[in-house]
Parts: sequence; structure tokens; C-alpha cells
Amino acid sequence: SLYLTHSWTGEVRGLKAFAPEDRPPMEWPFWAFRIMVGCGLVMLTVGWWGAFLWRRGTITIERRFLRLAVLAGPLGFVAIIAGWVVTEVGRQPWIVNGMMTTASGVSSTVGASSVLISMVIFTLLYGALALFSRLEDNFAQEI
Repeated sequence: SLYLTHSWTGEVRGLKAFAPEDRPPMEWPFWAFRIMVGCGLVMLTVGWWGAFLWRRGTITIERRFLRLAVLAGPLGFVAIIAGWVVTEVGRQPWIVNGMMTTASGVSSTVGASSVLISMVIFTLLYGALALFSRLEDNFAQEI
């Protein structure tokens, strides 16, 4: 309770203290949290093993570690996505807790085609910026 209420005597209410329509779905956050923590523990273990091998000077020749490091590469991304699921699904049905529900936040004036057009424009803009940045790097190297 200290973390959530900033008080030693603070009370943290459980889900049953809220009306059923105000409770988030719990299956997705339950499993996503465990995936996120599991990925973190695996990455921590790989890091500790790598530090141990580095101290011994054998990190570049230990094939099992190198294979595991390659396999563990995407775990950071998986952990980030799992954390996002915990956050976004876990706060449903609220956009702003206790003030605005997800249903209230849906716009009736912005259609799907407008959202798609905006997404395409942003994607093209950022793609062009990435391309020009790359071209600028190449140009700078030639000078």
C-alpha cells in the first residue's frame, strides 16, 4: 500500500470493491505480466552469465552462451509488448480512471478512412525522413 497510496496505513481496494462494469478483463493482463517478468528474468540471467564469461575471458568462445544470446535478442521487444498489454488492457474500461470510459472517448466524427489516410501520411513522412537521414550520413562520409 505504501507504493500506491504513499502512506503506511493506506488501503488498496481489490477488484471486488468495484462494480462489475468497471472491472478490467483480467486474463490478458494476468498472462502478459507473467510473460513480461519471465522475459526480464531470462534477459537478466543471460546478462549475468555473459558477465561471468567476460570476467573469465571466454565469452567469445562459449557457443552455448552465444546461441542463447541470439535467441534472447527479441525478448526485450516481447517484454515491451507484454507490458503494453498489461497497461492498456488492465485499465479498461477507462481512458482516464474514474472520469472517462473508453466508450466515451470514441469519436463519431472521425471515420476509419481519415485515420487510415493520417497513418499513411505519417508513415510516408517518417520513411522519407529516415531515407534523407541515411543519405545525409552517406554524403557526410564522402566529404
